[in-house]
Amino acid sequence: MPRGALLRGSTEAKIRKRLIELNYLDAVINWTTESDVSKAEKSILVFKKNRTDKNVMFINVVDNGDNTGMKKVIDIYKKREKIPQLASVVSPEIIAKNDYNLYYSRYIDMFKAKPLLDLQEQKNKVKALQDKSQQNSQELANLLQDLTKDIDINADQVIEMLLK
Repeated sequence: MPRGALLRGSTEAKIRKRLIELNYLDAVINWTTESDVSKAEKSILVFKKNRTDKNVMFINVVDNGDNTGMKKVIDIYKKREKIPQLASVVSPEIIAKNDYNLYYSRYIDMFKAKPLLDLQEQKNKVKALQDKSQQNSQELANLLQDLTKDIDINADQVIEMLLK
């Protein structure tokens, strides 16, 4: 299914609603290969008759081309468990609250938290940079002093001339 069929209104929304009410829809699998990320996404709808579980499984897979994608999808589908950024199991009530929109991003939290910085490590890095800067400044002052010892000019005057 193309992406639009999962979220457009009108007749498509009525069809999605009916599939949920009849408890036929078992899973929605968003399938994208790394080379297709910028192209239209495709989804696979899995239907089953005589289901006892009314929840719908949502899976988002980006296949990197090494043929592990399909095995991964089958494993996730069989386990029917929530996996952050990858899979979720959603009740028909929640789907109804979303106007029967079946697009995976409504149900799978795609947020990836950035790791927190180690404050002590950052302080140590800043201190090391400050120490290196101070060491470089001292080396520069020593070099300027060596350069100006035989002439009638001091290091401060050289720095002032360089800054002009």
